[in-house]
Amino acid sequence: MAEPWQNSHEGTFQHAAEYTDERIQTTTGQTATPSSTTTVDTVDLTSADTVEWLVLVRDISGNKHSFRLKFSRTSASKHVTEFARGGDSINYSADAVINGGNVELQITNGLGSPLSVKFSRVKI
Repeated sequence: MAEPWQNSHEGTFQHAAEYTDERIQTTTGQTATPSSTTTVDTVDLTSADTVEWLVLVRDISGNKHSFRLKFSRTSASKHVTEFARGGDSINYSADAVINGGNVELQITNGLGSPLSVKFSRVKI
């Protein structure tokens, strides 16, 4: 009989620590340009109706701030919810914006210096 961690209809388990699923992505880092809006991720909407990002933002002083942003859409509208926000105070904002057939995770940097942005994304 298979181990419980070997049974998955969505991803592939080779070993409990080696789960792979094409819907989950983690970045090594992006840079949000000073005093502007930067697209840090793009998702094709033909492959997902809901996208959730777990994001870590860091300034050059080492201050860190994290949050979760959930995007979902219906045929008529989009819904964006930001939650679980916490950490040091950094002047930025985040949004999920539809651009053509894609949804973009955008960070608006309110600082005069770059921000480092790392995230994990799940598409559903």
